[in-house]
Amino acid sequence: MNAIPTIITTLSLVWSSLTASAIEKPKQINGVFGVCSCQSENSKNKLIELSVNKDNTFNYVDNSDPAHKQLISGTWEMRSGKLILESSDGKKSFHRKWKYSSNGQCIKSRYRLNFRRICMLSPC
Repeated sequence: MNAIPTIITTLSLVWSSLTASAIEKPKQINGVFGVCSCQSENSKNKLIELSVNKDNTFNYVDNSDPAHKQLISGTWEMRSGKLILESSDGKKSFHRKWKYSSNGQCIKSRYRLNFRRICMLSPC
């Protein structure tokens, strides 16, 4: 009977080490993520854009719903391999938690039933 707790402990340690190594670590945390639109350099025409700055600040522009445009700024931090955004006005009803994917070139988020995936923008 003493073997069962030992097996369970061993399996839980193996499982936790596998899940910890599965968290993708980005090569570069800061940068500009968004939906590329090289035709428009105007910020009013940007559909979705997240600027993550080295000084732990961010700017988030979401024009995907013309009736509810969002322009949010604040601070960010990395927590458990996720990019967590905290708005300067305390607003919580936006995509605050982002997970890196595609070797750190893209980030994805889910807020309620709204899914987003935006990638690092390169100059046009």
